[in-house]
Amino acid sequence: MSEIARIRIAAEADAPQLAAMSRDTIEEGLPWRYREPEMLRFMRSPRYNVIVADVADGSLAGFAVMGYGENDAYLALLAVSAPQRRRGIAAQLLDWLLRTAEVAGVENIDVELREDNTIAHRLYESRGFAPAGRRPGGYYGVVNQNRMRLRLRQPATS
Repeated sequence: MSEIARIRIAAEADAPQLAAMSRDTIEEGLPWRYREPEMLRFMRSPRYNVIVADVADGSLAGFAVMGYGENDAYLALLAVSAPQRRRGIAAQLLDWLLRTAEVAGVENIDVELREDNTIAHRLYESRGFAPAGRRPGGYYGVVNQNRMRLRLRQPATS
C-alpha cells in the first residue's frame, strides 16, 4: 500500500521528533547518538539536506538526512515511524534525495545500514545501490554494518 506523503525541508521545531524517531527506529538497541542537538546541527549546515514526510493526518511519518561532499553524498539517516511503515514513505524520501543528488551533480551516494535490515537492503537495491563492503560489529560492536553505494555518474576527468 502506497501513501502519498508531503515531503518538505525539516524545520528546527521538528528536531525533537526526529531525534526520538532515530532513537526508536534506526538506533534501537544501540547508544543514542542522534539527539536533538545533532539534528539541529544537520539542519543548520549547508552541507546537509534534512527532509521530512508528513501524511494526510498531519503527522510526521518519516525523515532522512543526507550530507554532500564535493562529488559524493552520504545518506546518514532514513527512518519511518512504525505506524507508517509499508506505505512507500521510505521510497518517497529516498527518491526525493536521489533526484536532488542528480541535480547537484553527485557521482556516488553511500549508505551504511544494519546487516539484518533486509527491508532497507531491498529498498536500496531497488534503486540501484550495490554492496560496497561489510564491517563486522560496525555499530558499537553490537550489530554488523553493511555499506552500499549508488553510482549516479562517472567521475569527471580533467
